[in-house]
Amino acid sequence: MGEIAEDIVDGTCCTYCGMYFQDPEDPEKVYTHGFPVACKSCFRAPMRKLGVQKATAKLI
Repeated sequence: MGEIAEDIVDGTCCTYCGMYFQDPEDPEKVYTHGFPVACKSCFRAPMRKLGVQKATAKLI
């Protein structure tokens, strides 16, 4: 699997737009949720029905 695909699977970037998340403790690092997530701008009500989690970290 490619690097971006692995980042999507582990929640380092948004499943839909591919933007990376910023670590709240260290803005210079990326944040990993540990599972696939959608960023706040991509997350919509139909995604909730599919079981997609909403990200807790800000985008970089």
